[in-house]
Order: sequence, then C-alpha cells, then structure tokens
Amino acid sequence: MFKITLLLVFLISSPILYAESAFNLSFGPVTTGDSRINLSLRDFDIKPIGKGIEVKASFIKGSVQWVRTKQNLLIPRARMAIIIKNYSPRVHILYKGQAIIPENRNKYLYTELFVDLFGLEDAQIKDGSKVVSHIQVNAKKPRKGSKTKLIDYSCSRNGIEVTGLDDQYLSIGCRMEKRGRWRKERPRLVVTWATTNYRLRDGVDSPFVSYFNQTGKTETVLVNRQGKEVKVSISAKLPKRLHRMKTALGFGPYFLENSFSGESNDKWGASFMLYGKYDFTKTVSARFFDALVYNGSVFNNSGLYFAYHLADIMDGKVSIVPLLGFQGLYFKFKDNPRTNNNIIYPQGFEVVFRHVFDIENFMVIYGMFLSTDDDERYTNAWVRWGTKYFWELNFIEWGRGQYKATTWGLSIGVPFMQFL
Repeated sequence: MFKITLLLVFLISSPILYAESAFNLSFGPVTTGDSRINLSLRDFDIKPIGKGIEVKASFIKGSVQWVRTKQNLLIPRARMAIIIKNYSPRVHILYKGQAIIPENRNKYLYTELFVDLFGLEDAQIKDGSKVVSHIQVNAKKPRKGSKTKLIDYSCSRNGIEVTGLDDQYLSIGCRMEKRGRWRKERPRLVVTWATTNYRLRDGVDSPFVSYFNQTGKTETVLVNRQGKEVKVSISAKLPKRLHRMKTALGFGPYFLENSFSGESNDKWGASFMLYGKYDFTKTVSARFFDALVYNGSVFNNSGLYFAYHLADIMDGKVSIVPLLGFQGLYFKFKDNPRTNNNIIYPQGFEVVFRHVFDIENFMVIYGMFLSTDDDERYTNAWVRWGTKYFWELNFIEWGRGQYKATTWGLSIGVPFMQFL
C-alpha cells in the first residue's frame, strides 16, 4: 500500500503537472499551445491612424505566443507597446471591449497589451467618448513556400480540407460532440477557425464556427478591408456512429518462466491479449484486459480498472492516467492438478504521449501496476506504441508461496469490436 500512496503523492505534487502557464489573450486566462507553422512578427504590419494625437505602436520582440481558446482554437498573439504623446487626462485605449488606462510617464502615456494576430479588431485611442486614433494590424502576404494553414491535432481524425485563403494564415480547431440517445449516439463535429485580414460580408470578424453532423462541407464568402472577396470551403469526415465501448486483440510470442515446488518450466509460448475501454466521458473510462500465456503451463492475468485523466500537459500531448481497480490471476503449472486462482489488487498508472515524432495519432504509452500486498509479489509494466494498430512490449512478474511466474514478450494489437 505504501508504494501506491507514494505513487499518487508524486502524481499529484509533481511540478510537471503545472508546466502550462496561464496568460491573458488580451484579458482572461488561457493556456499556451503548440503551433506547427512558423509565424514571425515580420509577417505583420502595425499602422496607427488618426489626427490630433501622436501615437506610436510596435511589437515587442520575441513576444509571440500561441494560445488555446475555450473553443479549442490555437490563436497567435503578441505584446504590443503603445506610446501616446500630446495627450489629455481623458485618454484611454479600448480593445476587444476592455478599457485600458495607460501609465503616465510624464512626457507620454505608455502601455503594453496582447493583440490577437488573427483578429481584425483595431485598438481604439479614445479621448473621453471620442475616438481620436486607432491602431490597425494587418498580415502581409506569406513568404513563398511557408506553411500557412494550421490544422490542429484535435482535427486529425476528421480529414479536414480547406480551399481558398491560400495566401493567408489560417488556424482550425475541432471538438467532437455526441448527440442522440445512449446506444444511438451520433457525432457532431464543431470546427472553429480563424484567419488573417478577412471577415464576413456583414463585418463580423473571425473566429467562425462550422457544425458538421455528417461527412460534408461548408462554404462562405469572406471580404478584406479593400473589398476583395474570396470563397472558402471546409470539408470534414465523420463516422456514422460514436461507440463508447471499443476493444482490441493482441497476439505474439512470450517467454514464460514458471515454477512450482522447486520444479521449473522455462520456454517460449503463445500469448493472447484482449483489451477493452468504455468511455463515460472524454477523460473518464473503465478499462479491462486479459492476458493469457501458454507454454505447457497456463498463466492468465485479467483486470478491471477505473481510469481518469489526472493531468494533461504540453497542450494535451501528454496525459497522466491513474488506474484504480482489481485483477484476477490464474496459474497452472504443467500437468500438476493444483492451481492458483485468486483476486489481487495491484494499482497503477499510464503516461500517454500523443502525436509523437509529430506524426498525427501516433501514440506511445508507458504503464505499470504495482502490488499492494507484501505477501504477493506482482509487477506489470508495458510500453505500447502505434496508431490504429499497435505494438506492445510487456513484462509481468508474479509470485505467491510456492508459485512463481515471469513472462515477457512482444505482441501486435489490432482493433476488434465496437459497440454501445
């Protein structure tokens, strides 16, 4: 029990869980994200416009951050320094509905604020109720050969394709929802997207939202400040059903070292694995497994566990998942009629790495179970990697009284049945 307590204390208290920092996208907490396009402040122009008041604005070098919004959209922002001269005491700045009172540095007013590089909304300089100037940010035409479309990993299973806006930066994020009754749930994909320089014809700025209830596409027309129009189409693929229960099978050669009353039987054998997962929510599930190894002796290990995401770090690319439950263990040594068949209570965890090597949906999972009973030795450790099909390297060691079994090997996992 001490091992499990120590493990949980480590998971809860480890500083790595708090590696994501909270910032303000102008205002309000957000988390930093991971971009896959190389965007530079040199790709944007700042233009103060107005008369009767002197305004200077510039980006602060190295201040670009990609942040993930509540709509699961990655948006770039940067800190802008604003200097206002020949001012009056009534001057303030209005940006995205928030009034900012700048610092008074005697000869000028000064402030810094995060600006949305994909948003068209200007920062207004106001003297009382009168707008005396505004600061406009425009994106330049991307450099030739540069990647401009950021389709987030959250869209990786939906085959998102975009036409139009080839000369503009674009960010797309996805969120899958379930609709309908239990056992008949169908998908609804929420696609949120934002771009530079363009808005809808009625003046509404990005981000925009497209809802997909089946495989298909949405189309719209956007217009820039100069009146140029562009037709934009976004297509997505959806499954017909969303199943809560998913299973997989595994096969492979395993070496089984086992003994009883001093007699041993150490040789290669065949293995059969069954994996199952029932999703209560996106982050809470029930897991079960069964591992059978046969080489004349029979070793069978099964388990049922409650799993939940204790922490997601690195923009959701790494998850720490405790596994709380119990196992059944069966062991029969060759032709000996005596068997061991009992319930054990090892507890464990998984660390899940997603989109490894920048490959969409490629996952690497490390997991371990440790015994909670000093009278029963048990360790189960595994490394699993792959996408739809996966490989698993597994090591299990168990001992109780005169019984002892250690097995290890490499198996391949394949998807099996989906239902509920």
